Amino acid sequence: MTVLPVGFDYLNFFDWIWQTSARVSVLIIFLLLLKFILKSKISARLHYLLWSIVVISLLLPWVPQSSFSLYNLTWDGQKMSSFNGGVKIPSHSATMDSKFPRKESDSRLNQIAVATPYIPSNTDEPLNSIDISPFTHRLLFSIWIIGIVVLITVTGLINRKFIRRIQGQSVVNVKLLMAFEVAKNNLNIKTEVPLIQTMAITSPSLFGLFRPRLLIPASILEEFNAEQLKHIFVHELSHLKRNDVLLNWLLQGLLILHWFNPILWYAFYKLREDQEISCDAITLEHIGINDSKEYAYTLIKLAESNLRTPKIVSLAGLLGSSSQIRRRITMIKTFRKKSLKWSLLVIIIAAALASVTLTNARQTAAKNDPPLLSEEKAVDVINSFLPTTAQVVTPQNPEGAKGIQLADLNGDRKDEIVALYKLSGEQSGAGLLVLAPNPDGSWHKILDYKSEGYGVNYFKSADITGDQKNDIVVGWNIGAIANSMDIFSFESNQPKKIASDYYSKIETEDMINESGKTNGKSELALWNHDTGEAFKIDVLEWDGEKLVSDQDVYPYYFKKVTQYYEQKVKEMPDAAFYWYYLADAQIKANNPKAALASITTGLSIKDKHTDYYPDNSKFEDLKIIAQNMLNS
Repeated sequence: MTVLPVGFDYLNFFDWIWQTSARVSVLIIFLLLLKFILKSKISARLHYLLWSIVVISLLLPWVPQSSFSLYNLTWDGQKMSSFNGGVKIPSHSATMDSKFPRKESDSRLNQIAVATPYIPSNTDEPLNSIDISPFTHRLLFSIWIIGIVVLITVTGLINRKFIRRIQGQSVVNVKLLMAFEVAKNNLNIKTEVPLIQTMAITSPSLFGLFRPRLLIPASILEEFNAEQLKHIFVHELSHLKRNDVLLNWLLQGLLILHWFNPILWYAFYKLREDQEISCDAITLEHIGINDSKEYAYTLIKLAESNLRTPKIVSLAGLLGSSSQIRRRITMIKTFRKKSLKWSLLVIIIAAALASVTLTNARQTAAKNDPPLLSEEKAVDVINSFLPTTAQVVTPQNPEGAKGIQLADLNGDRKDEIVALYKLSGEQSGAGLLVLAPNPDGSWHKILDYKSEGYGVNYFKSADITGDQKNDIVVGWNIGAIANSMDIFSFESNQPKKIASDYYSKIETEDMINESGKTNGKSELALWNHDTGEAFKIDVLEWDGEKLVSDQDVYPYYFKKVTQYYEQKVKEMPDAAFYWYYLADAQIKANNPKAALASITTGLSIKDKHTDYYPDNSKFEDLKIIAQNMLNS
């Protein structure tokens, strides 16, 4: 997952929410169909328990790949992506670090790195790409946030209003207290649960998450006898024993996050219905099957009295809609122990449904793909093409880079061998060797590039051009702090040099743009030495023909640069050039206010030391830019 430079990546969290919601919706449809077909074959408790698969699946941050996934039928490996743009993720080990035996002539060789192949972002996701603009993506995200805020506000206000309305008193009636204690003993509940009579409700309800109370309407004694009261209390205390109020809050939180999904709203409505029927079943088990008609009559009497439970998250009430009451009466009339074989069958089917709907399509190589090249084989192949005066060299950067890389450069899902070498003797210099496999398993040379450098400063495979294939970025040592960079890309089945530039330091990364996403194409940050430890820095991208400045990623990258120069001005507070470059970085990081403060400090230093570099006009140019940013 892409991470924003500061804090949490909300856009990617939004992507995960809608992808999870869509995947779980498929499961819900199958689960509802299963429950409908076998509704009379399994117990009420199992009907309720099946919903746990849905709840758990909504909480899973990651799901595995599976050959049995439903999405293997629709997954198109290299075309899969999330909302917009792609990032590269490794499909196999990032480096081969294990030691391996070498021939005497091989002792000069370095270990091998396996280059990351280009794979579009979130390829684990079973959903096809939705190609939308960054603006639309952020607009949908904003609408989602507004919906969340509205629902949280409404939920909070309703619950707060209800809490204020509860102005009841503890029950002192012996008849009620005795029925309540009998119910607690039946369920073996030791927790102290206050019994409150209130005018705020018209149906008995368990209320409260942390301090549960059983609320009963003030008129209950006039309507129900002791036996019916026991039925009511057993039902409500069953909610307490199963922590249904806690579950209801969890469901409400999930609904707030997935408010846009009508399938989930309906599923949770059916879950709450099954929750009540399951409590009915528990009640019947405790009061005895012989009292089932009396319990049904209690529900009918409640319904006839038009006693309804308010729609409060913290409430677990006895009544529901008229259709729910009818379904519950039917269950009570036919209540009996269900066959174990049907229960086992449903559990197996539900587990199978989860395995095919909650897993991602398995990424597999094409049938004709050769196995990954072994380390020993790669070393042997390179040896056979290198001249006797050459040896493989390890690049100085990036950290951990190797002198040999296996990289798919032409997109045929077969690794080429890319090696850096250095010549000794009269033909001194550094070079790049690229080998491609033949159908018979042998290899042929497709590039042998000899640079003007004397060593290798940088070596990395990355998608620079955005064609979903690896390109080669090589930096050559040409001076004490000067290096030259060459980029090679596959064109017409042949690697060709497409760009060159000079640098002192270099970074290659698929950077985050102003929309909070990466675009699947790596940018190059080139640092060129100016004075002291100050550098002129630019971030470049490939525009199809050449490297150009990519100002869309400036805010992301120059936050890092800002941190570098903040450290430098601490070390040398009187160095005006560090303040100049700090201000420049702050402007590019979209922080003009801080830039103006740095410019003021730099000019104050220049007032004391007029000969210090750079001249005042440089600071004034930055000042104009920063002021224009603040005024725009």
